[in-house]
This record gives sequence, C-alpha cells and structure tokens, in this order.
Amino acid sequence: MAGDARVKILLNKAHYPVTVLGPGSRVGMWLQGCTIRCLGCISRDTWAADPKAAVEVESVLDWVRSLPPDEVDGVTISGGEPFDQPDALAELLRGLRGWRETVARPIDLLCFSGRSWADLQREFPEMLTLLDAVVPEPFVQAEPTGAPLRGSANQRVVALSDLGRERYTGTRELNELASQRARIQVEVDDESIWFIGIPLQGDMRKMEEQAAEAGIRMRRTSWLT
Repeated sequence: MAGDARVKILLNKAHYPVTVLGPGSRVGMWLQGCTIRCLGCISRDTWAADPKAAVEVESVLDWVRSLPPDEVDGVTISGGEPFDQPDALAELLRGLRGWRETVARPIDLLCFSGRSWADLQREFPEMLTLLDAVVPEPFVQAEPTGAPLRGSANQRVVALSDLGRERYTGTRELNELASQRARIQVEVDDESIWFIGIPLQGDMRKMEEQAAEAGIRMRRTSWLT
C-alpha cells in the first residue's frame, strides 16, 4: 500500500534495531512535538513542534521497506506525542500495515501516548484499530514503577488485536519485556549520545555522575536532573 507523498510527519528520529521497547528486534520511531509535556520527561527535545522536522510519510515507509524483512519483529512509535499528529500518524500506520502484509513473519505495531486511555477511545477509535497495542496515560514522576514498558505506575499496556494479546499478555513475552526494563540501549552518532528505553527513576542522574567521574562533560541533555 503506497502512502500519500503529500502527507508529512514531524519526526525526531528513527532507528533500527531497537531491542528494549517491545518484543524482539524492532523499528523505533520518535515523533516530534508534544502538547502534554509531562513533568520529569526525559525526552524534552521532542516537545517543540519544529517544522524543520517534517518529512514525507512515504519516505519513512521507504526506509522501513529497505530493512531486512526477515529480521523485524515489530514497530514502536513514541515521541513526543504521536496523537498530536493524527492525520500523519494514521497515514503512517496504514502504510506500515500495508508493508507488513508483504512480510511472512508477524510484525506488531505498538504506540506510546501521554493521552489517557479514555481520551484515545473517545477521540481516536479508528486509529486504535490500526494498532496491535498501545501504552496510554501521562507519565507521573511521583509514581515510579519497574513494570515492563511503563515509566510510571498509572500507565498500562493495552492489547488491541490477537497479535497484541499474544505479544503483550503471554507469560514468555512478559518475561522478555520484564528483562528489557532493566536495560538501556545506547546509540552514538557524530554529534550526540542517545539512549533508548525507559530508565528507572534516578538512572539518568547516576549516568551523569558516572560520566563526570570519567571526565565526560555533558553540554546539553534532553532531561532535567
């Protein structure tokens, strides 16, 4: 299924493989722009709805199609707040569903949102039918948790399809997700070091302190400590 080349999406970054935000080896996408802006968010760099971050949805889909199809287990979309761009998100999800129909292995689509589950059901019921699972609710800094795929105890994982129920409620799968919760994936590019995952409370401060002890000074971070 081809996407509409006229539709653009604000994209902070995309990466493959991601191994800490859902089962298996995944495509990770972080959208740019967030109106929720939770206190304690570690991704403040994704808050501004920067028009310079706009890319064509079809170009994102072309990149996904270029990945090894026999190695991708799922796609995780985060941000930013993905549902702040409903038209672009819907176009992206439709394109991803069309792509996965051409792939022999099952590929699940997972989305994080700071909106409440009730709001998502009321405002975006059709969008939810395009996903296999969603993690809703705003991050609450005062309610830390070590639960899989959640930054705070008020959040939960909602399975939306048979594949979602298999991947996100099965015992073996939950054990895999629990082991992920203790890990942070580290990636390096020419300008920065960035972290993928959901850190436990205090992890980023500890990481800064350890970096300082090693003589590494961070000029700018996406979180406040």
